[in-house]
Amino acid sequence: MLKRSIGIKYRAYRRTGGFVFAVGARMSVVGVDADGLKAWPFKYAHLVEGGRKAVRPKKKKVMGRNVAGGFVFIGKVGAAVPVKRFIRPAYERIVTLSGSFLRSEVSAGIAREAAKYAAKGKSIRMGGGA
Repeated sequence: MLKRSIGIKYRAYRRTGGFVFAVGARMSVVGVDADGLKAWPFKYAHLVEGGRKAVRPKKKKVMGRNVAGGFVFIGKVGAAVPVKRFIRPAYERIVTLSGSFLRSEVSAGIAREAAKYAAKGKSIRMGGGA
């Protein structure tokens, strides 16, 4: 379910000329876990990405949760979860591809502006000079 929820979003800002790539778990993906309850991958993606040390309950003796059928026992200790990187490799891939993407966006923007000037009967002089 977590793998299915990973997405990449791109947004360009016309006024500032900036752009942003976002990589992560989409908030719209909802699944069902082993207990039949709804699970949202974006809520636990950071634990899978960065890992987690072993955890113990602070106020109770055991960990569990209430479900429709009653209390479900989880355990006395939550096992450590090893690091499993999935967002960082996607981010690094986007960073390497963004240079070529930026070049294509800039050339497309210049072509759009040239078309606007050409429609008015003007021309854009490319090159240096005053």
